[in-house]
Amino acid sequence: MQKLKKEYGSANGIFDHEYLTNSFHVPVYHNISIANKIKLEGPYHALTNAGHISYIELDGDVTENVEAFESVIRMMKEAGIGYGAINHPVDRDPVCGYVGVIKDVCPGCGISHLCGDLLSLRFDTAFLQNIGVSAIGVVYIIWSILRYGLHLKWCTTKREQQLFILFIVFLFVYGILRNVEGFEFLKPYYMQ
Repeated sequence: MQKLKKEYGSANGIFDHEYLTNSFHVPVYHNISIANKIKLEGPYHALTNAGHISYIELDGDVTENVEAFESVIRMMKEAGIGYGAINHPVDRDPVCGYVGVIKDVCPGCGISHLCGDLLSLRFDTAFLQNIGVSAIGVVYIIWSILRYGLHLKWCTTKREQQLFILFIVFLFVYGILRNVEGFEFLKPYYMQ
C-alpha cells in the first residue's frame, strides 16, 4: 500500500485502508442499498469470464417476505449478475437441533431464545432477552465455577445437587411457560 500511496498519492476513499478490495465488489464498510449495490456490480460480471460473484446481506427471515426475496433475484438478473448470492440469518437450536430462523421461540421444541442462549453459554444475548433470569444464571455459574471448579468437585452435598437441578429445570419450564397462552406476563416487556 505504501508504494501505491507514494506513486498515486493519497486518494480519499481509495487508499484509506491498508488493503484493497478484491475484484469489483463494493466494500463491505460502505453504506449502500441492495438495489444500488446490484446496479453497480452487475455490469462487471460480463467483463470477468474467469469467475464472478455478487452477494447481498439480508437481516430477516426470507420466508416471511418471499416477494421481496424474489425481487432481489430479479434485480440481479436484470443487472446482468451471472452468479449472485444472498446471505441471511440461520439459527440452530442447541436442544432439539432445529435449523432455521428462530424468533422468540423455537418452532421445533418450544424453548425460548433465553434458555437456548444460556445452554449455549451465550450470556450476552441471554442478558438482552431477560435481565433477571440470565443474571441469576450467570451468578450461579460463576459461583459454581469458583466453588466447585477450583476444588475439582462439582457438587459436594446432595442439597447443592438438588438446587442445581432445580435451577436448570426452572429455566426450561420458564422458557416454555412464557410462550403458553395465559402466561404472557412472564415475557420481557419488549416481547409482549
